[in-house]
Amino acid sequence: MKSITIKNESCWGPAEALYENGFTINYTDGEKEAVIFDLSTDECSKLIPKDGFEELWNKLLEINFQKVLLENEPYQGCDGAYSIVEINVGLQSLTLSLWCPDLNLYKDPNFSESLKFLKVVQEIIDFAASHDVAVGFEFYED
Repeated sequence: MKSITIKNESCWGPAEALYENGFTINYTDGEKEAVIFDLSTDECSKLIPKDGFEELWNKLLEINFQKVLLENEPYQGCDGAYSIVEINVGLQSLTLSLWCPDLNLYKDPNFSESLKFLKVVQEIIDFAASHDVAVGFEFYED
């Protein structure tokens, strides 16, 4: 099974004020449909076509995650919003957290892989929204 979870955690002010929303998409290679879970509600999952998602999954696999990790090392804060992307393949997983993601901040040539990563993540967010999952966040860009 393969899955991706994209969620946004916001913490402004007191530590108790933590807000989280997002979604998870799961799929298995042999199946025709994927399953999407809306993390901001207690609703059950629903089946969606796998076709469009497989293309996005393949784009995601082209990302150099090690480079994204190294690019973001100096860019961290104590409060604000974090976009968290969890990628799972079988029992293996990778989690990347990006602080206050703003596409304009990643246009610096030193953050080229992070910008590529955020654009693919935004495409996956748009895909979820096209299947009536109210994601409730997007990356900023002027």
